[in-house]
Amino acid sequence: MGSEYNIEKLVSEIDFNANFIGYNRQGVVLTNREIDVLKRNSIDYEKFNSVSELLYEIDDVISEVDDMELEEVASNISERNYYLNTKK
Repeated sequence: MGSEYNIEKLVSEIDFNANFIGYNRQGVVLTNREIDVLKRNSIDYEKFNSVSELLYEIDDVISEVDDMELEEVASNISERNYYLNTKK
């Protein structure tokens, strides 16, 4: 037989706050989780005026540290930027 899922348990395990989308002072869209990863890697996300500048800084840091989560953050930011700013 198929396994049953406890929906209430699954929903209670979701960290909605981590995925909350906010902005830095310059309007760059970031989630709380992304901000935490950037802070952990000493990236001052507040100073960047554009996603391109932030991604350039992240790229520099990635070349110096081995942090798969930071690479995932860079990918997520880049993808979100594409969908938010590309005319379809």
